[in-house]
Amino acid sequence: IQMHEVGHNLNLQHSGEIDAYDDQSGMMGYSYSSDEGPIMCFNSAKSWQLGWYKQKRMEFRPIESTTRTIQLYGITKYDSILNQGNGNEQVLIRILGGSDYYVGFNLAEGFNRGTQEGANTVMIVRKNSG
Repeated sequence: IQMHEVGHNLNLQHSGEIDAYDDQSGMMGYSYSSDEGPIMCFNSAKSWQLGWYKQKRMEFRPIESTTRTIQLYGITKYDSILNQGNGNEQVLIRILGGSDYYVGFNLAEGFNRGTQEGANTVMIVRKNSG
């Protein structure tokens, strides 16, 4: 519950899918009653809003962009991919349009090992633009 409330202090709103509390892929969805867990971070949209992972995130408009190949890593791999590879490694992607889509790989390890939804899968969060 503490991380959820810290998120509110950082100006984050709830991460609901249909209901304000039904997203369990990050700390701003369902509000857990334990201070000890689950051990997980914020989802891709909230991480983008906080300005995290700036060196390994990209945004594009599909209509204006050419084809590009990227490798999507979980946020727990951020430090290890900073200075390696060919520049195609990313942890967050923002797709701009009528609605913005935030894409991330929800790797269940390290500080995100307790994610409750979509563990070890690519997760896409839609938000209205603006």
